[in-house]
Amino acid sequence: MRKLSITGIKNARIVPEDSILITSIASIGKNALTLRKVSFNQQINALVPSDDNEPYFLLSESEIWSNKMENLASSGTLKIVNKKTLSNLTTFVPQKKEQSKIGLIFKDLDKSIAANARDQKRAFKISNAQSIRLFKPD
Repeated sequence: MRKLSITGIKNARIVPEDSILITSIASIGKNALTLRKVSFNQQINALVPSDDNEPYFLLSESEIWSNKMENLASSGTLKIVNKKTLSNLTTFVPQKKEQSKIGLIFKDLDKSIAANARDQKRAFKISNAQSIRLFKPD
């Protein structure tokens, strides 16, 4: 983990835990939920959820924003979505209770996907080790 100097902190864009970082240049749509207070560069925008919004729901919903952003991005060699365009995006947001239920479903799904990826990686390592053992020349 890198740390900011005092000067860096004074000049940095900093958002609290549970904010959503949104890429808006080049690789549009690579969004992330912050797990702690973070700073970020000018190629990234952030959405800081209000108390009426569930962060994980908004992260799940960000896939829809990303598709809209991709379509709105200025063309050329480097796709860019400016902050004004991003600020004008709209999306359906249910009541917080419903957001919490939906967010929990996606959070559990993401955990399952991550666990399956770890299991697959372990199985691949075991398979490789067995192959080496079986086919090792005497």
